[in-house]
Amino acid sequence: RPPIKLSEREKRGDHICKRRAESRQSIPDRTMAQSVSVRALSVGVLWGLAVVVHGTDCPPGAVEVGRVSTGAVCEDFGALNGSMTFPGGAVLRKRVYAQAVTPTWGGFTQATVSAAADDLLGKALLQTAATEHRDVTFDEVLAALPPIISGWGSKPQFGYAGQHTFTGSREASVDLVFDHKGDCGQWTGFPRPLTVINESIDQTNVFHGLLGGELPILVWVFPVANSSEPTTTKPTRNGGGRSGGSRVATAAEVAAGCRWEMMVVPVAEVAHNREQPAFFRFARLCGSTLSAAPLYFDTNIYTPDYRPPADDFYGAVLGQRTYWTATWAAEGLLEFELPAVAGTDGPTLRDQAVHSLLRDMITRVETFFPRYGVCGGAGGCAYGDPHNNGFQEILTASLTGALELGAFVYAQGVLENYLRFYVKERGTIAYRGLEMAQSGRMLTLFAQYWRYTGDSDTLVRYFDKIQGIVTMLEGRRTAATAAFPAGHVQHGIPIGHDEADLFLTWAAQNPGGNHTTEMPFFSIAGEYWRGLVDLGAAWVEIGARAQNTTIRTAGAAMLETAPVLLADLRASMATTHTRAAVLPNNSRCWPYVAGTAVCAELRTQPSVRDSEPWRTYAELAWSAAATPTALLDVIAWNRDNAKMMRLGMLSGTGSDASGNSLMSFTGIGWGYGLLLADDAETFLLQLFTAAAHANTRGSWTAPEETDIGGGAMPYASSSQLLMPVNLRWMLAWEHPLTNRTLWIARATPRAWLSEGEVIALTDAPTSFGRLSYRITSAIDSRRCVIVDHVGLVRAHSGSAPLTDAVVRLRTPGHRTIVSVKANGAELPASRWSLAEETVSFPPSHVAELTAGPIEVCYGAAKR
Repeated sequence: RPPIKLSEREKRGDHICKRRAESRQSIPDRTMAQSVSVRALSVGVLWGLAVVVHGTDCPPGAVEVGRVSTGAVCEDFGALNGSMTFPGGAVLRKRVYAQAVTPTWGGFTQATVSAAADDLLGKALLQTAATEHRDVTFDEVLAALPPIISGWGSKPQFGYAGQHTFTGSREASVDLVFDHKGDCGQWTGFPRPLTVINESIDQTNVFHGLLGGELPILVWVFPVANSSEPTTTKPTRNGGGRSGGSRVATAAEVAAGCRWEMMVVPVAEVAHNREQPAFFRFARLCGSTLSAAPLYFDTNIYTPDYRPPADDFYGAVLGQRTYWTATWAAEGLLEFELPAVAGTDGPTLRDQAVHSLLRDMITRVETFFPRYGVCGGAGGCAYGDPHNNGFQEILTASLTGALELGAFVYAQGVLENYLRFYVKERGTIAYRGLEMAQSGRMLTLFAQYWRYTGDSDTLVRYFDKIQGIVTMLEGRRTAATAAFPAGHVQHGIPIGHDEADLFLTWAAQNPGGNHTTEMPFFSIAGEYWRGLVDLGAAWVEIGARAQNTTIRTAGAAMLETAPVLLADLRASMATTHTRAAVLPNNSRCWPYVAGTAVCAELRTQPSVRDSEPWRTYAELAWSAAATPTALLDVIAWNRDNAKMMRLGMLSGTGSDASGNSLMSFTGIGWGYGLLLADDAETFLLQLFTAAAHANTRGSWTAPEETDIGGGAMPYASSSQLLMPVNLRWMLAWEHPLTNRTLWIARATPRAWLSEGEVIALTDAPTSFGRLSYRITSAIDSRRCVIVDHVGLVRAHSGSAPLTDAVVRLRTPGHRTIVSVKANGAELPASRWSLAEETVSFPPSHVAELTAGPIEVCYGAAKR
């Protein structure tokens, strides 16, 4: 990313905020690239007209579309995924996807896949890949299901289908929300395609995506009906849903015909203004040529006597790139270098991961105040309603994403904001309900925050509030220990809610004191145990360094309690499993509530909300409290029964959600569990499913849950972080049960180690410092793969020393290792595993990991 020299006005965005009266000027006298009668186009709105010229400084195939202070801005319209080039060489590429495709359904029908009790489609994809000695690819997962096309609160009378995507900035509270057709609703006052474009468009073949990799610049492409693009029947007038009879066209076919392109760029910095200014551009093209000068708008369609100059639009585009480049540098964001090979495009996954963190950041108000969703669209505020701000998943997802991707400034702001404004002194939350498993997860994240950043001051400042959470959970454990004798299935298992909305029934029953929705969920015990272990150790170290006896003593007490709780938990899980396993077809069922015999939904509780096994199993997996056998059984049972899994992801069941909904907003921990079980194949399947189908196609906006048929709930911020966190864990992950063994490339796709490919990770946070490495494949030319530039930079004095590491190289076809060298020295065969494709660096040899290149060589034959 070459640097660009900006004027002071462009740095501040002053040229965008200047008084509109200053812009009331005539159109410059320039020569159009192609002169077309505007009136002949039947364009309804002409405000903001600016001409386009051939740019003498533009690369071949591009035309000058505007200017910034340092020169011409050039754009290539020859393909839908063309580029915009700025002075200095910065190139921002469009990446758009068809919004109507014919899914493969893996060779099945939608009805068959939807009705299957097991993960029929996911199992078929895995089986095909295994037969061909490869992993599933992103492309085949993407092709299996249709794109998301709607959101909650459809209002067809407005030609509007709800919250599909949005854009904005970190400080503003106003969101620019759009449906899948680029419509923002008539009452926003923003320019709308059905208002600006007075031509019939082919709504079957709309394309949608982003400009500039991870940048929040939205792009839509609307083919003009009955031009040179292939359609079989005349589509309806824009604004009334999909046109019947129009066949699905390829991107090349759409690019060859006439089309409108709509682009929306928000102003990146709004200087504490809660409003969100943005610029819109509508451009009509035929093939690679502009049919007429683009139309530009400043936020609203009705701005009398005012024409925003084109240069303001491109200044805002450049401002986005400048702002986020500076933000990532200030945050210390990690960087990925991933291959694009064999149907899995690593650079696109990288952009989606970074964009997901960015989208989480612009969801918040005034930089750090949380929101679960956004306001706007036919669904109204939906999850952006302020009553949702305290939802615990907002904190746990944002903090996990910020920490794993290295955004430490953001992590500190998110953490302190929640501790200050949302955590109460007695361990409760400023929210309508309490999710006690999430309370346990918060303790682990507090510890991880200190391990990664070294900032103990923030934690110590809120020590009393944090210990209030411990006191609340410990009180529940102590009560269960006293109420049930040793050996009883509920002995020592905390009772509570794992879903906040269960408060409704609890409140209704409160006068009688019969709180039957509070149950001994194993996720509560598991996440509390993990919190005791991780935060307990952190408090002991922090207290010792600060010579603070209170903190050190609190940590020691937590560490003393942890093994007792784990023993009670595993004993209860074993007893509960034994009772459940005698039922027909239930041999691998490990129920998620102590003393029950059900692994699907518990429908017998008198609640307006059924229990949510997809939530509880994901939390239990993240805690790492289940035995290895139990974890493998949980994965297998969910894959084979009760519509509990779809394409590797846990799916919703019962009255709260159908069994065909991908439950992404609670799903981060499920990928962690798959890594813990060392099921790389299913891990990759669920990662690709999350990227392809738990996000809108092109704009990468994550609904709370997504039906495999393409419907979706509104945007939810906790869903947004699922994909990037799992991508990071694929490349660097710490094993929680083996003293945080550092795993490098535990689950990368096999094709990524094809000849000449490179996998690189730079400055990834770990408990031991910032990790960097580079893996280069010479698998055919030299029959070797080289791991070099491995480094760990200690982020702070409290970083733990690295004591154990494992490098895994998942080669195409699972080749057989014949030799390993570390810094030129041969390693004994005892240090590498043929079956696991790993090279180990135990405590006595861990220094070899960073001493020099690691060369792993293979035999000639593939398995």
